[in-house]
Formats: sequence, structure tokens, C-alpha cells
Amino acid sequence: MAKSYKIQRISFSNFLCDMNVDDDEYSLNANSARLCYNTKTDGGALINGNGFEELILPASRVFQILTRKLNYSPDYIVKKIWRYAYYSEDNEREDYMIVAFGSDYKLYYSNMFAGYKELKPLSDYVFETEPTAMSFRIDGRDVIGFVSPDDPMLVWYCDDYPYQVSTTPKFMSLCYHNNRLFAIEKDNSNLVRYSSKRNPLDWTATILETGAGSVELNDYKGKLRNLISLADNLYIFRDFGISRISTFTSKSNYNAVNIYSSSCKIYCSTACVCGSSVYFLAEDGRYYFDGYNVYNTNIKFMSLIKNVNQDNANTCYHNGNLYIACKLNFNDNNLIGAENEEECINNALIEYNISTKTYNITRGVDISCMLSAKDLFMSKLIICMNGEKSTKLWQLTNNGKLDTQNLPKLWQGGKINFETFDKEKILKEINLICRKPCYITITSECGTKTILISAKNEIQRIRVNLKGKNIAIQFSSDFDDLYILSPQFVFNVEN
Repeated sequence: MAKSYKIQRISFSNFLCDMNVDDDEYSLNANSARLCYNTKTDGGALINGNGFEELILPASRVFQILTRKLNYSPDYIVKKIWRYAYYSEDNEREDYMIVAFGSDYKLYYSNMFAGYKELKPLSDYVFETEPTAMSFRIDGRDVIGFVSPDDPMLVWYCDDYPYQVSTTPKFMSLCYHNNRLFAIEKDNSNLVRYSSKRNPLDWTATILETGAGSVELNDYKGKLRNLISLADNLYIFRDFGISRISTFTSKSNYNAVNIYSSSCKIYCSTACVCGSSVYFLAEDGRYYFDGYNVYNTNIKFMSLIKNVNQDNANTCYHNGNLYIACKLNFNDNNLIGAENEEECINNALIEYNISTKTYNITRGVDISCMLSAKDLFMSKLIICMNGEKSTKLWQLTNNGKLDTQNLPKLWQGGKINFETFDKEKILKEINLICRKPCYITITSECGTKTILISAKNEIQRIRVNLKGKNIAIQFSSDFDDLYILSPQFVFNVEN
């Protein structure tokens, strides 16, 4: 008896680009991506994802049309960057610098709005260990301090030469809150030291309420790793938990309270303040913390993160988005962008919109550090990279390129079977608007078809005629641009 079929159509009103690798691929909505990278959704269309180009800075605060690119020294590469905002008494205005740490273990700087193109040496001091930095105030002046586990603190005020503070202990983490510096000491990583309230550079213990002191935490939650200031409190991120030090009290000795315990390792370096919450990665997921409770954000690509060490992951909050540079296991045989380099450390950038709870993944970039540079005149996410791209500073764009190289774009759906695993389907045709060329690949147990779709500003009808009981659809492109809108898939489905 001949088989009978009925026509069924699947239409994408938009592309739901959030990946869902963790759930069964047969249970996904037709327009949800099984795997998706280097793409975004705009007005329902599938378009280019994020890109990266050489950093372009203003050359003038007054004439914003004037820009400059930096000249980079062959003697070092930039490993880390910070933003130093200050009020200059000499210039009688608010301003800010980009301060850079080089592979020669020296510091360099550039005024954000100056006309010069060089990163100027900040001092001759050579650090023993990569430092961390924090801006704070001394005697009504905005300064920036640099500390490391093996170096004395280096303090810089914009109009003066940097100076060392030899009396300061060697620290691994630094935080400025409630007119004090709080720090984790190298030689006792279970101890939080705090400075005098009158002088942030004075660490002499005293019984005065404004004097310096310390808080010790000896329990099972692991070493103290990162200090985060949020609202009225100071939070300590540890290997397996979060503790709180209340800083609104007038007591001379602060008390630490454990508020969260984790059975999995927390990647404390990823803790990032995003508005009124702190987001961070752990071995078993991504979390946010509101100062009282910790919540799992239940991302649907944990299988890409699990069993991958994220000790080199880093984060930044910019324009309402949380950016996470990390290592993802895409579990395929493809090598994209920086993945082709033997010493690739990170290979992906996750862009997570705090308001809409949506995210995009850029694959093929090895990012070591990010900085949000934003004021009334400009807004940029400035990026340091590892490997071949480490010789320059970069900025985030939306052109889908890594410098001049197109990042391959992929949107791969789940299995379409109309809830029947044993009945035959025939994908007859695809109707869509495709304003830029791309490839569509259709796969079933009966075979695979890849079709090049040319660019047109009108609906195209693509003949397919591929049989199968479970059919998967994939869009891909290595061209300059991408724009796919409102695809409709026409099936003959066995009765």
C-alpha cells in the first residue's frame, strides 16, 4: 500500500538564538538553536555576531571626530588594563587614563583624550608578579594603587610621579570601601586586613574606631580569593563559599559571617558587579548574588563549561551586558580563529544581557582582560588578547570579524520529527529572505544536503527534497555579512 502524506509547515517568526545544548535535541522548539555562535538576533533576523577591531581612541575631548590609534612597542605586549578616573588639580578638570601592565612587568599609561599615540612609561619599577589595581582617595585626591603578592604597593596621583609604600603588606586582592582599603594578604590568605579610615595607606593595628585592623576566617570554605564591594557591605569570594563583612557598623572590629556554601569550586576571579548584583562562574553553573541569596541562572549550555578549567576566565560589565571570556568545549572537530593556536587559553566570549536574560556566544577569540571605558563622550569595551593578537589593544564591534578575518557563523537547530520517530518526512522546500549569501545544510539518516543561498532582497524558494525520520537544519556562513529572516520549512509528513 502506497504511503500517504500531509503537508506541514514550520515557520520561524524569529530566531531564538539562545543555545540549548543540555536538553534533548528532539525536544527543542524548532526555532531554538542546538548550537549557535558568532551570530545575533536583530528584529527577528539572524545576523552577524560580535567582532573585534583595533582600538580607536579620541584624539580630543572637544572635537570628537578626531581619533587616534596607538603605536605599540615591540619590547612588550599589554597583559592587563585598568581605568583610572581622577580630578587633575593642574588641569582643573575631571579626566581619566588607561593604565596598562606589560609583559616586561612595567606599567604604562595613556590619557583617554590626549593626542599622543604612545603608551607612556609610568615608572621604571619592574614588578615581580602581575599586579592588581584599585582607585581610591588620599587627602582628597584620586589615586590608583597597584599591589601584588611579591611587591610593595605603588601609588600614583596623575600630576605626580608614582611612589612606593614600603610599609604596606604584600597583597593579592584589594578593594576600596567606606573610605578604607580592604585586602587579602599574601602570607595569610585566611585574613582580611583593613586600613585606617583616616589614611588608606596606614595598616597599623589600633583600637581606635578609625584605625586599621583585620578579620580572620578559618573554616572549610577555602582560601580567600576576591573582595567585592556591594551596597553597604564587603563580600569575600572564596573557593567554596561567600562571606560578608558589614562595613556600616561603627565598631572597631568587624565580624565576618558566612552566607553561602558551595560543593563545587567557585571561579572567584569571575565575580563581577553588575548593577545591584554580582555574577560569577562555578564548576556547576553561572550564578548571581544579590547580597543575601545566591541563584543559579540555569543557562542551557553547561555541558560546554563542565569539566573545563575556568581559572583563566575573566569578566566585565558594560552597557547592561555581562561579558565572560572563558574556555568552552564545543565538542566538534572545528578550529576557529584563536583555536588554531597551540597556546590558546580562552576560546569564547559570552555576552549576557542582564535585563532580557538573553545571551550570544562569540567563538574563536582568546581574551585575557576586558575594560569598560565609558563616559559622556564615548563608550567602548577595550580588550587584551592572548596569542597572535596580543600585540595590540582591541575594541568590541558588531562586524563579526576578528581584525580582518571573518569569524565563521553557525546556527544549528535540533531534530525535527513532528513527535514521531518512525514516520517518514520529506523536507520539500524552504522559503526565506536571505539578504546576504549563506549556506543551509539539511541532515537526516538518509543523507546530507548543503545548498548555497544567494543574496536577494525578496523571498526565495529553495528546493530540497530530502527524506528522513528526524531532520536537522543548519545555517552557516563564512562571508562578510549575514541576514536571514522568516524561514519557512515545508514538509510532507507520513500519515
